[in-house]
Amino acid sequence: MAFSNMHEVLRAGGGAFTPAIFQGQEIKRLVEGALDDTASWHQRHCSLQAPLVMSTVLAMSLFRSSSITNVFKRVLDAIRGGKDVCLKDVTPEALYKARGRLGWKPLQHVARAIGQRGAGSEPTFFGFIPYAMDGVTMDVPNTPENETEFGRQLGSRGDAAFPQIKGVGLMHVDTHIFVDCVWGAYNSSELDGADLLLHNLDLRHVVFLDRRYTKVALWFNIVDSGTHLVHRLSASFEPKKVCRLGTGDGLIEVERWVQLPRKPGKGRCKRRLEKRNFRLIQYQIGDCESVQLLTDLLDPVAYPAREIAVGYHLRWEIEIALDEGKTHLQTVMHGTLHTAFRSQTPAGIYQEAWAMLATYNLVRGLMAESGKVHNIPPLEISFVDTLEVIRLALPVLENARPKQGVRLYRRMLRDIAACRLDRPRRPRWAPRVVKRKMSNFKLKRPGDDSVEYDYVGELRLVARRSR
Repeated sequence: MAFSNMHEVLRAGGGAFTPAIFQGQEIKRLVEGALDDTASWHQRHCSLQAPLVMSTVLAMSLFRSSSITNVFKRVLDAIRGGKDVCLKDVTPEALYKARGRLGWKPLQHVARAIGQRGAGSEPTFFGFIPYAMDGVTMDVPNTPENETEFGRQLGSRGDAAFPQIKGVGLMHVDTHIFVDCVWGAYNSSELDGADLLLHNLDLRHVVFLDRRYTKVALWFNIVDSGTHLVHRLSASFEPKKVCRLGTGDGLIEVERWVQLPRKPGKGRCKRRLEKRNFRLIQYQIGDCESVQLLTDLLDPVAYPAREIAVGYHLRWEIEIALDEGKTHLQTVMHGTLHTAFRSQTPAGIYQEAWAMLATYNLVRGLMAESGKVHNIPPLEISFVDTLEVIRLALPVLENARPKQGVRLYRRMLRDIAACRLDRPRRPRWAPRVVKRKMSNFKLKRPGDDSVEYDYVGELRLVARRSR
C-alpha cells in the first residue's frame, strides 16, 4: 500500500501504535483500557490519534534530553516504515494541541494499572508484602501558570530558581514498582498525601515510613485499614510506656482525640479519647545514633525485635527508586531547560509526571522479567545501564517483523540481565552530607564517600534512656 503523505500514515497506523519494547507487559491493552475509562478517544477524525499521542508522552520520559518534536520523530519513524515521507510534516503546534486533547487522566490510569499489575505478591517480610512510602520534589519550568499552581521553595538564602511539584509515592519494595502516587503543590502536606494512598493497602501488606510521617492520626488510619506499619520515630519522641518486652523492646500507649458528629440542636461538638497500644523498638548500629521504631506487630515471639529492625532497612529502597526516577530517568544531559519536566502549563506537567511514573514502572517491569528469566534478583540489575539497553533496542524492535521481534525481545532481556551491578548498594553506609552547601546537612569533604557496612552484624538492641 502506498501513502501519499504523513497524515495518511498517521491515520493508518496511529490508532494501533504501541511501543514494541514493552510488548511483554501488554501495554497496548492497558493504554486502550485507560482511554476507554477516561473517555479520551478523540471524538473527531484526527491524524494524531490518542494511542499515538500517549505513546509519544511515554517516550518523552525515555528521551528527556530530546525536545518534544524530536521525541515525536522517533515515534513517527517507527510507524512510517519504508515509506518515503518527511518527519517534519507534523508541526509542533499540532503536537501541542494533541497533548492538550489527551489530557493527563489517561496517563494516570495507565501508571496505576501498570503498578498494580507489576507489583509482586510474595510475602517476604514476616508473611506480609513490604511497601514503602515517601515524597519527592521536582523542578518544573518557570512560568506564571506553574508558579501559581505549584509554588516554589522560599528561604533566607534566596528563593528557588524554579517552581516545584511534590509527589508522594507508594512503592513495592521488592520490585521498585510504584502502585500509586499523589501529585500536588510544593507546599502540600506529605501526610495528607499519605492518607490518600492508604486505599491501596490491606491485610496482606506492611508499610515502612520515615520520620517525616510522624502523625498519630496516620498511624491509627493505617491500622484501621488492616495494614501493618513499621515507622521510624524522632529521637525526641516521649512515649507512654505500658510494659517491657525485652532489651530495647516494649509496649507503649498512644492516644488521640476523635471529634464526634454534632447532634442537631446541640452546642459544641464532643470529643472522644481513643487509645491504642503500639510496640516501640530501640536499636543502634555501631557508634551511630540510636533509632526508635514504632510498629503494630506486637507479638515478640512471632515478630522478633531484632529482625524487625533489620527489615526496616528495606525502606531505603524507595530512596534509591526516587533517585532513579528523578536523577537518571528525568535527567537532562544538555540544553537550557534544566528541569525534570518540559511543559509550560500545569496540565502538561501532570501529564508528564504520570507518564514518568508509568515509564519507570515499565522499565522496572522489564528488569523484573529479565531477572525472572535469567534467575537474577531484579534489585541487583543496574537501572542506568538498563535504560541504555532499552534506548538502543527501541528502534530495532519497532521496525522488526513479528517473528524477528520475539527473538530481539529475548535478546534485550538477556542484555538487561548482563547489566548486573558489580558494586551493589546493599549493604552500604553513606554520611548525610551534600556537595553544595545549600541545606542543613554538612558539606561533603574528602573521605566522606560511602563504604560497605555490615549493619546486620553491628545492629544491637539498646535500652531506652530516661530523660
